[in-house]
Amino acid sequence: MRLFAAFLTLLYLCVSQPLPLDASSVPPVSKSAFDAVPAPISVLPVTIEANRIHFTAMVSGKPLIFLLDTGSTTSVVFESASLPAEMFNLGPTVKVAFPALNRTAQSQRIHNLKLDLSGISFDATDSVFMNQNEKVNLHLDRNYDGIVGQEFFRTFTVEIDPQTLTLSLYPTGTDLAKYYQIGHKVRMSDGLPHIRHRSKMPWEQRASPKDLLLDTGYPGHVVIWDRRQFRAAFGFYTSHQKSGILTLGTLTFGNLSFVNTPIFVSGKIPKNLTKRDGIFGASLLNQFKHVIDFENKQILIRPLYHANGAPMQFVDGQIYTPANEKYVLRLYEDHNRRNGDFTFQILE
Repeated sequence: MRLFAAFLTLLYLCVSQPLPLDASSVPPVSKSAFDAVPAPISVLPVTIEANRIHFTAMVSGKPLIFLLDTGSTTSVVFESASLPAEMFNLGPTVKVAFPALNRTAQSQRIHNLKLDLSGISFDATDSVFMNQNEKVNLHLDRNYDGIVGQEFFRTFTVEIDPQTLTLSLYPTGTDLAKYYQIGHKVRMSDGLPHIRHRSKMPWEQRASPKDLLLDTGYPGHVVIWDRRQFRAAFGFYTSHQKSGILTLGTLTFGNLSFVNTPIFVSGKIPKNLTKRDGIFGASLLNQFKHVIDFENKQILIRPLYHANGAPMQFVDGQIYTPANEKYVLRLYEDHNRRNGDFTFQILE
């Protein structure tokens, strides 16, 4: 299992938060399109904490808080005083890996875990129960009872509105693309959602393709794991070998532009994560109303604006790294851009 469960805040940077372009640059959606929007089968209230989406579901008559995590290959329930093992029908012991933390934990399979989602049920057939004595819990800054992973996104088309703080669920295969201005393909690899983009880092001679895991469990922006990129940026290996570089860039996504986007570059690649180049995190998606649609292999985005045309902000503007790594802040000048930022251009 690949899981980013919780991350610590490292630093406030005196930089502006990533901002979309102004409303006039985004193509409108026709009124007739909005009139035809299909009705969801369930709508749940959510909270946004550390840039990540949490919702409440009833399990065996008890309300539990779950983290919504596209990067988790299984669903997890964490043992606590209010969630004893006796509540669940437990099966064999399995080992669960937390690659970003470079740790594993013993867990037990849960038989017949059923979540009541405001009138509909979700059967989490791929779920585990983690003992509270597992050392990995010391590294998880948890304020939730469990995690719903990729099987949730295979069961539903998921729409999140940070303005109304709602999570809308549609039957899998429901295509909402015509109701959104901006969309991007998602590439599924080994069941994991990826966004492929081409970018030229400041130290690269030419643009190179990169595959980023779409990970709503990671509260940050962009992570790149690449030893070659790390060596090129530092020029040599030093005591920073176990650290990373934090730099700022401009990421272009359709008609949106994110300026001063924090990008963490590390040469220490977590185990079992060598098949991808990094992470596309929750701080980017949760600024917008958006849809995660595994069945149709797409994410959809609708910018949200105040009455004066200013973009709404829903993320906290803090800096996160995947496993609380230390980093060196380095800002690079690109002579092709007046503001000193370099550009990510996401391609379909």
